[in-house]
Amino acid sequence: MKKIISAFLGAALMSGSALASLPPPVNPGSPEGDYVAAFFAFFGNAYDAIANSFGAISFLAVAALAIWTLIEVRKGNKEWSDLWMILGVGGGVLVLVFFLLGEGTSIT
Repeated sequence: MKKIISAFLGAALMSGSALASLPPPVNPGSPEGDYVAAFFAFFGNAYDAIANSFGAISFLAVAALAIWTLIEVRKGNKEWSDLWMILGVGGGVLVLVFFLLGEGTSIT
């Protein structure tokens, strides 16, 4: 009998209203509640810094690979066409990287 009473008492306690307080509605024209603008205001400068450093690192990586290939060409281990291929593909990758980073910083 105690199990039945405790089951009913537990069900009665759990079925009550939660009385959760919801945030008040925000007018569409007001700056309150604009979480996207708040996010970009807070993290916008950090994204710019990260994008610039990523662009610099990618440029240095392509330059280091081109210099390493030039050294290998001078030693006779690689052909000149390998160097031109590295410069062409690396330049294309850099154009794509800088374009995408520039588009990412213009998102508001």
